[in-house]
Amino acid sequence: MKQTIQPGPDAGAHTMETAEDLVRWIDPLIGSVGEGNTFPGSCYPFGLVQASPDTGESVTCSGYKHTDTTIRGFSQTHLNGTGCPAMGDILLMPFTGAFDETALASPFRKETQVCAPDGYAVTLENGGIRAEATTSPRVAWWRFTWPAGAPKRLYVDAAAMLMRPWDLKLGLRVPESSCTLAADRTGIAGGKRARGWTLYRLFYDIVFDRPWADIRRLASDAFDGAGDRFVVEFDGDGPVTVQVALSTVSEDGARQNREAETRGATFESVRAANRAAWNSLLSRARLVKGTDGQKTSWYTALYHLCIQPNVQTDVDGRYRTADDCIATAQRGHYSTLSLWDTFRAAHPLYTLIAPERVGGFVDSLLSFGRHHGHLPMWAMWADDTHDMIGIHSIPVLVDAWAKGWRHFDASSALTLMVQSMIGNDGENPVNCWNAYWENGYFPYFPGVFDRHLQPGASVSRTLEFAYDWWCIAHFAEQTGNAKTAAEARKYAGYWKNVFDEKTGFARARAPKTSGGGWREPFDPRAGRVPGEFWPDYTEANAWIYTWFVLQDPFGLAEAMGGREKALAKLDEFFATPRLGAKPTSAERDGRFTDGWIGQYWHGNEPSHHIAYFPAVLGRPSRTAELVRDICRDCYLPAPDGLCGNDDCGQMSAWYLFSMMGFYPFNPCDGGYVIGAPQAEEMCLALPGGRTLSIRAEGLSETAKYVRRVTLNGSRVMARALSHEALLRGGELVFEMTDAPVDFAAD
Repeated sequence: MKQTIQPGPDAGAHTMETAEDLVRWIDPLIGSVGEGNTFPGSCYPFGLVQASPDTGESVTCSGYKHTDTTIRGFSQTHLNGTGCPAMGDILLMPFTGAFDETALASPFRKETQVCAPDGYAVTLENGGIRAEATTSPRVAWWRFTWPAGAPKRLYVDAAAMLMRPWDLKLGLRVPESSCTLAADRTGIAGGKRARGWTLYRLFYDIVFDRPWADIRRLASDAFDGAGDRFVVEFDGDGPVTVQVALSTVSEDGARQNREAETRGATFESVRAANRAAWNSLLSRARLVKGTDGQKTSWYTALYHLCIQPNVQTDVDGRYRTADDCIATAQRGHYSTLSLWDTFRAAHPLYTLIAPERVGGFVDSLLSFGRHHGHLPMWAMWADDTHDMIGIHSIPVLVDAWAKGWRHFDASSALTLMVQSMIGNDGENPVNCWNAYWENGYFPYFPGVFDRHLQPGASVSRTLEFAYDWWCIAHFAEQTGNAKTAAEARKYAGYWKNVFDEKTGFARARAPKTSGGGWREPFDPRAGRVPGEFWPDYTEANAWIYTWFVLQDPFGLAEAMGGREKALAKLDEFFATPRLGAKPTSAERDGRFTDGWIGQYWHGNEPSHHIAYFPAVLGRPSRTAELVRDICRDCYLPAPDGLCGNDDCGQMSAWYLFSMMGFYPFNPCDGGYVIGAPQAEEMCLALPGGRTLSIRAEGLSETAKYVRRVTLNGSRVMARALSHEALLRGGELVFEMTDAPVDFAAD
């Protein structure tokens, strides 16, 4: 069926004008201790650069740990809350003494740091040098101030990357590089082809505010292979300002980006523009009435959510495609798409608070698929890390279509979705279509016909493949392709093939050609069989993954013996201690700050929807209790305030939705399960000048249950709210009570 191409519901940014400086509530240090893996430096909303320090002796995922005591340098690209280190490009390090590459790291005191999205600053103990940073979308600005009379020296490493030692197995880190020195002695321009988490190209244009007095090119690091490194020395008084512009396209693209974003600007004016941009974005989702601690957690979560996806287009709209060509994007091209995480709540939240970006996100996924041959799994720059499992760009596309983004051709998108599921076995053995088709599930070892099957996580892969197929079926139905919908829905039902009714858990199975038996021994608390290297579940266990049937929660409940038995199993789930845990190991001042509630682990994404499963099955009071505990205990306004990786905003999105009182249990069904709000009043700015006021009347320490919900005066009788209804705006009122209120499921 040929679809009419229509614009999406994303015309123009929308803000709620407010005189309040909302940026002051952001604390970038939240999540910088433990597993949060956040960074404290400066970045622009959805910008290409993240100017931040790299600390400590060992490489960490974001480059920074608040417990570290030394700074190795300041680089221009960083990831927010991932579980794998990457980027860390174009490292700068000011110093005063003789150059010694092995002794460049400097101690620093935390009290000298200023950490905010619009500006980062710190004083290096070695030499007493003050380093300050701010950012525009594609340019990092640094200002280095040396003590009066001290030599002004700067180390510039264009080959730098955040890589773990074992990533050397990939070979040379920088196979290609190029570099040109400006004739007027004020700039260095170049590019590199680098091999990190992905293979990527980066181009840069570095400009100093004064000519150098001396510059010395250093030999390339042998393990880099290529890459340009310099020691630069300056004369004169006052600070030295450095602009570092980046591009995915070319050196000329980096130069044009720099010229467009620095023309007529100063360090102070760029910082003011950055703060204004963040304030404009934050004003779209205001916490009107709440505690100071809640406001810090709320606005920091919004900040973490909108660090990425990162724009990849130059100011002229050009970007590098997945097949290493140059194309032009109409709506912007984006990367840093941690889709296994963000399809759950981050992308649904963008449709509410950043709709003008969603069209570009959609186009980016489709462009990647066309140029690479399949939709991305975890896209970073112009490549796919192929990390994690499933192809969850599919639910992101389906969610956007369901919510009104119709600017892309449905027929070609559907073909690309199916092609991505069945046609990339050889490149990515995690998605072995042949094994899924032959068995009706992924077996835990290859059968006779299971070409390309990769061992490990067979249960998780089966369940997540089934969900992606449901999304394809849903999209095909919406767009009038009944034949594809019927075929896809059959594959979506394959989750039942790994559900063992006898034990009540999703379990690993042998291939059909070997009898298809359940794997033994089996312990639902364990991720792997004792003595085996490969786990059967992805970063989880049977207790957690059994609930990953987002598309058919009532079918899962029926398979468990009915709603009451499913609810009883949920009670057991939240009460069963994790394997090997001491009863009080998770507690700090009575709070479960590491994210574990029984078998539920909020620190990782497969658990996130399970807190809402009781509400789906008719027991919202239990969901209200869980949401209260998780919001209070797992999102603290402190460096160790996150119980797991922020994962490019997914952890933050869960918090924001849950604070508002609703959550996208199935991100692609166009609705939100009602939970329980955690603050007295919030307000969303919506397209078209509309607003949605969210109020929790009677909310208190004991009144945490929802007695009644009204939208614009009409009682909400269902268990869910539709996206369409929320977009109309008005007043969403939750009447709170201290008595649990439940209802029977349909």
